[in-house]
Amino acid sequence: MIENGVTVPIIQVTRGNAQLKPERARTYTAGLVLTPAFAPGLTFSADYYSIDLDGVISSLTPQITLDQCLAGATALCANITRNDAGAITRIESPTLNLNRLKSAGIDFEMSYRPGGGMLGGATQFRVVASYLQKQRQDISNGTSTDRAGEVGLTANPRWTATGNLNWTRGAFDLFVQERFIAAGRYDVTRHEPVTIEDNTVKSVFYTDVTASYRVGENFRFYATINNLFDRDPPLAPNGTLVTFIPTNPQLYDVIGRRFTAGINLTF
Repeated sequence: MIENGVTVPIIQVTRGNAQLKPERARTYTAGLVLTPAFAPGLTFSADYYSIDLDGVISSLTPQITLDQCLAGATALCANITRNDAGAITRIESPTLNLNRLKSAGIDFEMSYRPGGGMLGGATQFRVVASYLQKQRQDISNGTSTDRAGEVGLTANPRWTATGNLNWTRGAFDLFVQERFIAAGRYDVTRHEPVTIEDNTVKSVFYTDVTASYRVGENFRFYATINNLFDRDPPLAPNGTLVTFIPTNPQLYDVIGRRFTAGINLTF
């Protein structure tokens, strides 16, 4: 955990809360689907959502607990224990009825199956993308923070997308997938260069490939390469000196290129 620009080790304690109340939500959605006559095989859809959740049950990380306490959420300061020298030694992370969580965004999907195929085989393209407009968290008696675009402390990128191509010819099948996570901010509450030197996290692409071949009706051989180009995750350090991690594993591939092969048997 970071305090006054210095990383300090702490004890984190998670616990329940007997005073929790049920969550209540108001949800609004709207969508459209287009299948244009001038492009047979093309389908496009867009879905807007808005979720307003009151009394959301969640818990805060030690870093957010400290930051919110210093920003004026005095109720959270009771979860922080300091020694006689004033250094933090322990932070409790109880489940809480956070005052409000407002989430809004748009999900897109496009698929296309060309009638003539490609290279003599059946082809299908598909792209799914999400835009996060708002991810605002209001803390009781404290501050309001919109974490949309934050990819360091939390996993809320503005844009994510997955596109794939599936090509089949006879018994052979090839599947190629591209995953995209947009660039974002490490911590939306910090500002360069006053409270953090570099608050940016780069965008990243991952490529996955699977090839398979069917023998008869019962056997299918396949091989997969995930993270084909062995992309390193962007630097987004988190945790404490005891549980330090150099990136955000909720978003980024921390394993690297890996291979899988096998046989599917149907009987």
